[in-house]
Amino acid sequence: MFADDTKLYSIFSDVVTPDTLQSCLTAIIEWSDHWQLKLSPSKRSVLHISPSTRSMNDCSYPYHIGDVTLPYVDCVTDLGVTYDKRLRFSSHINKIVTKASLRAKLIIRCFQSRDPSLLITAFCVFVRPILNIILLYGAPC
Repeated sequence: MFADDTKLYSIFSDVVTPDTLQSCLTAIIEWSDHWQLKLSPSKRSVLHISPSTRSMNDCSYPYHIGDVTLPYVDCVTDLGVTYDKRLRFSSHINKIVTKASLRAKLIIRCFQSRDPSLLITAFCVFVRPILNIILLYGAPC
């Protein structure tokens, strides 16, 4: 595990509050300072995950690491997968479809031949691997 791959999460209740999570963040910054590890400011953010039926009432708590207040985000990309605060992957799927569409259009524009077998082969080589993620796992609702 790398230091920039670390995630901190908590389920809030009457016992665990935003203050508890802030204490954990403070412990992490003290540990990283002790071991002379710099945390990347561009990778620091807060994402509240909640079912769509619940309100997001803890979004006003100002989490911070050192002097830097952490920004709240609506979605994150982690290990190449983008998801939002409701754990939906629609933005990730949209990026994949857009990338595949651009490659398909590039094939049509760049290949002078209109031989169907050549175009199908180009599609299978350059476009289909991008779409296989969606084909294998299906698009979540």
